[in-house]
Amino acid sequence: MDLFEVIRDDHERVLGIIDSLEAAPLTDTAMRLRLRDELVARLTAHARAEEVIFYPLLQNDTEGHERVVMAEEQHHIVKVLLQELADLPISDEHFGAKLALLAENLEAHLDEEEEDIIPLVEDLIDDSQAENLGDAFLRHVHDTLGHGHRAA
Repeated sequence: MDLFEVIRDDHERVLGIIDSLEAAPLTDTAMRLRLRDELVARLTAHARAEEVIFYPLLQNDTEGHERVVMAEEQHHIVKVLLQELADLPISDEHFGAKLALLAENLEAHLDEEEEDIIPLVEDLIDDSQAENLGDAFLRHVHDTLGHGHRAA
């Protein structure tokens, strides 16, 4: 898969985890904990891979660089919310509200990436580079998750 497919697929995976966590029965603490931990790990790994592999592609592009600066700040907000979710007991009355706030911020960020940032990078790299970077992105995510490299 190329870089853009990998990023979009990972976005869908993260949103799916959020949907599952929001839909999980409040009484199923084990499921909610597992989903929360999976969300924190997956989203942290995804953000790191974007910051190391994807965003640097726009460092010399004026418009792209400005968008990346904003995206990095959005990542910061998401990381703060993720840490707060990780530290919050799953039964805390604020958990649902914090998760909804994370989902709202994340959806806006992912839309901006897919609609504004990806098209800029698509214009800068060729298909071969996109494939190689897709592999690198996957390796980075899986290494961060502790799963090692898995074939794309």
